[in-house]
Amino acid sequence: GVSGRNRDRGLANVSGIVILSDFETGQPLAMLDAATLTAVRTAATSLCAAEHLARKDARIFGLIGTGVQAHAHLDLFHQIFQDLAEVRILGGHKGCDDVCRHAADLGLTTVVCDHPQDVVEHSDIIISSVPATADTAFLDATRLPRGSFVSAVDLGRSWLPDTIPAFDLIATDDHANSAEQQAQGIMPPTGRAVADLSELAEGRHPGRTGPDQKTAFIFPGFALSDLALATHYLEAARRVEIGVTIAF
Repeated sequence: GVSGRNRDRGLANVSGIVILSDFETGQPLAMLDAATLTAVRTAATSLCAAEHLARKDARIFGLIGTGVQAHAHLDLFHQIFQDLAEVRILGGHKGCDDVCRHAADLGLTTVVCDHPQDVVEHSDIIISSVPATADTAFLDATRLPRGSFVSAVDLGRSWLPDTIPAFDLIATDDHANSAEQQAQGIMPPTGRAVADLSELAEGRHPGRTGPDQKTAFIFPGFALSDLALATHYLEAARRVEIGVTIAF
């Protein structure tokens, strides 16, 4: 379940349970927290794209949105992009202080910005995770610096549609899934991406080909990544012997 008003209630926006079952027998193997899975798999999906589309020497990390996804992306990107030194955060929203503390704990300098262009114009990597309840696009892709990379966790809803052509390259997680989401009006009509994750990972598309390209990853997410991560978590839990066993 997803409720954008849950933050005002002191609750997580995303809640649910994943039941992982044996493929052969159909018997349940594990119950896992879907909110944790969603946070990690989304950030991991962004990171997979970034490894092909972002500059390796990225130093400034921009956050438009200060919820769970901001924290998850900070954790994973900080591990891979070793040159990251500064986090620019659009302020004025609940959760901003928590994200600043998180960034400081990772050894990163934080800059809280009053205006979105102060994040957009100065960041090498930008994560936009604006909730669906914010129904007005306000981010201008034409203001991005050369060589920047955007991961639109919010399906691109926060980016002004007429500025999307400013990207030199747009990728998504899966062509068919994105086309269906656009046809249903769930995902803004950004057009067909030039590559998806499988094409990037297999080398069928080269990804970023120049240091000055503006690249974007605009994606709706798909359940296969939840399944992969749930399986990974179950295997890890068994290795370290954590969890509660329930007899049926």
